[in-house]
Amino acid sequence: MTRRYDIPTDERIKFTETVFDALSTLQALDRDDEAEVELERVPFSRLYAYVSDPYAQADPVIERAVAEDPAMRADLDRLIEKTGVFIRTAAAASDTSFSRTGKGYRMRFERSRAEATQTYVIIESTEDGSKSPRALFIRYPDGRRRKHVLPQGHAGIVQLLEDSDSELLLGLLDINNEVFLCRDEN
Repeated sequence: MTRRYDIPTDERIKFTETVFDALSTLQALDRDDEAEVELERVPFSRLYAYVSDPYAQADPVIERAVAEDPAMRADLDRLIEKTGVFIRTAAAASDTSFSRTGKGYRMRFERSRAEATQTYVIIESTEDGSKSPRALFIRYPDGRRRKHVLPQGHAGIVQLLEDSDSELLLGLLDINNEVFLCRDEN
């Protein structure tokens, strides 16, 4: 079944253009209002909940506010440093032996044998009784901060399979970035 389409007349075209312009302007104004709301200072209680709850998902509003507000970034950094474990970069003989170590944890990277474009991120507990981390924070030199919730660990090991171009993997492999692991203390 075919539908017939009548080409609009000059008056209908002008009316359609006017309505389209009005809707586009309204949508642009609406976007500008959202951007201003996102740039408002996030309450410290919300920032604290974001850091202290390892199950809380990444929050783009907080991440954007932290990237643009040095005072909020300093607050977030203090919270991360008090609640997290810093994972230092270890010297790498090759990109397959790169690792990060911190108090009670070791993070290493192994290319997938099955799929060359994927890499395993393996976080191991190096101390008996250490709880598996539930989230990690990456601190970028440019002021960005990213939170990543981790899957449940087994026998002190958390394992992720990441595409080689994923933001998480690239962030972890960059030696200029600082990484903090956060545990569930419950």
